[in-house]
Amino acid sequence: WFTLNDVKHGRLRLILEWVPTVTQPDKLQQALHLQTIQSYLNKASPSAALLFVLVERAHALPMVKGGKEPKAGAELVLGGTTYKTKVCERSTAPQWGEAFHFLLHDPNKDTLIIKLLSGGEQPLGSLVLPIRELLSKPELLLDQWQSLDGASPDSQILLRAQLKILASKLDQRIEKLIEKPIEKPAEKPAEKPVEKPIEKPVEKPIEKPVEKPIEKPVEKPIEKPVEKPIEKPIEKPVQKPVGASEARPAPSQEIKQETKPTPRLNELVAFTVPVPVTLPGEPHRDPAADAGHDPSLETKDSSKVPHSAPAGGATTEPASKGISEQKQVDKPAEHSQEKPHPTVPVKPPAAVEKAETPSSAHSLPQHSSPDPSFGSQGVLRIHLLEAQNLVPKDNLMGGMVKGKSDPYVKTSVGGTTFKSHVIKENLNPTWNEMYEMILSPDPNLEVKFELYDKDIDSDDFLGRFKIKLGEIVKSQYNDEWFTLNDVKHGRLHLVLEWLPAVTQADKLQQVLQMQNAQSYQNKASPSAALLSILIERAHALPVCDRSTSPQWHEAFTFLVHDPSKDVLVIKLSSGWDQPMGSLVLTMKELLSRPELLLDQWLSLDGALPESQILLRAQLKILNSKMASLMALGAGPVLSNKQAATTGQIKISLSHQKKLAVVVHACRSLVSSSKEGLDTYVSLILLPDKNKATKRKTAVKKKDLDPEFNERYGGVCV
Repeated sequence: WFTLNDVKHGRLRLILEWVPTVTQPDKLQQALHLQTIQSYLNKASPSAALLFVLVERAHALPMVKGGKEPKAGAELVLGGTTYKTKVCERSTAPQWGEAFHFLLHDPNKDTLIIKLLSGGEQPLGSLVLPIRELLSKPELLLDQWQSLDGASPDSQILLRAQLKILASKLDQRIEKLIEKPIEKPAEKPAEKPVEKPIEKPVEKPIEKPVEKPIEKPVEKPIEKPVEKPIEKPIEKPVQKPVGASEARPAPSQEIKQETKPTPRLNELVAFTVPVPVTLPGEPHRDPAADAGHDPSLETKDSSKVPHSAPAGGATTEPASKGISEQKQVDKPAEHSQEKPHPTVPVKPPAAVEKAETPSSAHSLPQHSSPDPSFGSQGVLRIHLLEAQNLVPKDNLMGGMVKGKSDPYVKTSVGGTTFKSHVIKENLNPTWNEMYEMILSPDPNLEVKFELYDKDIDSDDFLGRFKIKLGEIVKSQYNDEWFTLNDVKHGRLHLVLEWLPAVTQADKLQQVLQMQNAQSYQNKASPSAALLSILIERAHALPVCDRSTSPQWHEAFTFLVHDPSKDVLVIKLSSGWDQPMGSLVLTMKELLSRPELLLDQWLSLDGALPESQILLRAQLKILNSKMASLMALGAGPVLSNKQAATTGQIKISLSHQKKLAVVVHACRSLVSSSKEGLDTYVSLILLPDKNKATKRKTAVKKKDLDPEFNERYGGVCV
């Protein structure tokens, strides 16, 4: 029971569990038992296991139309969860090296489906993996090449899938609570079930799950690789892929199966857990570690994977990233079996940083040297809402009859201009549009608004208004009606926001919620963050204006809408036509960094093994007062009466082996034209959008309340 703060009284009862994962299949029945003895009002069901999947690479994929190599991507589907890898450049042997995770409710019934597509459309093959197959594997681990269905006989995919059972302690406590009232039914049935859950769920889930995951991973790698390194070559990669890869001079195909699994799997666990364990993601890109180990490890990897590109070479970013991880893990594993385990999140970054300086030229700086103004920008967000009592300019009969206006707004900030859409014949228009731009907080910069009446020949002036940026920065949020100047009457409703950028990752969720709650007529979406990039210099490039170590020291800023999805791609080229390497940086990597900051040398894909770039990247969340107000149910309110923006449609749907649709009619459709609309209804079956399933009604001329009464059937779904 937790006492509530900031109120006179009240308390809240919670059970908080940290559920460790284990690779003991006998624990599954206990996890499934919890689903049967516990029910929840929100219809939730406790998961029984976690599935970790590493999609490494594919081989001998079929050609696509025109005899071209495919642009291959993989789609993973399990239950209602779908993940997609990136789409590789044209190749029959693409490399992804991307990891994913799924929550499983019943491993005996769940099935993983992996579809390979070219360009996201043309099928290249598929793989169906029942999760129950993993239950019979040692350590619940599958790590090997798998043949693809619907492809050529040689087409294969290299996959690592590991099942881990969720070892919850909650079922033991629930059973005790159920048993004790039965033993003493008459004496105190109400007291004991109340007392014991108060104490135990708070104490024990904190103690035991923390102890066991730390003890077991440290013991197993020490015991098993030492006891039977030669007798059981198949079991070793399951327990400790790094140690096994050193001890196994097995056939080439088996060695391929152990390409680079463990670092990726650990990274996945790190990213799924919002605790300091996310630090293992940091050293993965470290170029210095790659450069320091290149000569020896390049030959190792090329011997292991004879049909793939050399280890130091460049393909796509995730593949080279995986190779660098293998390099970093292999050598320490010769001396110690403990480093890839829970001590990794703290120690390897320090070790990698030490190796950074000697691996590059002695004169190279370890970090960038940004200007004091780096990352100091903010965002000006303008909400153009509505206007009232505008001057009528479209007069009739020589001015004897007052008409209306077709108003629009031009917004100017420095050299940037935004123009709203035109609203026909309205003196009290509502635009509800939003614009935003990145600015340095210059207090003297003017933000200007000018209103015009749209005409065929020349547009008529309807008034203007201007405000200095310093006033907006000072208030940060200003919801106000502004009187228009240089006209007899009229006023404009604006919300002007200055969004300072902060490095508090916990502000992100509130901003993302506002994106979902707010919509605008110009289809704009509020940005969630600012990304500041400093391109400092590069080292050991093939060519760059007669220098292999160019220096730029140039800074750039980007608006970011969703840091969990957005990706930055940096391409280096000579003379803009000869590629020299590239780098892919996901924004979610920055979210796990202190101060959301990355400042280090990074290896380049598609370049020499020693090619690196010194980069400073900082993510800052946009701290919006409007987002805070909307979270409390407040925010700007439109004064003008809103005309309907959409009409209504009446349809009937039925499904008996085949889908049948009846389109009856539409009513109250909205048109900006005085003459009405030529209306029809289009039916598209998602998600395939196949032309064979598309249907279209007849067109009703100049009718905003059309009747169709058309039936479409025979579509199998």
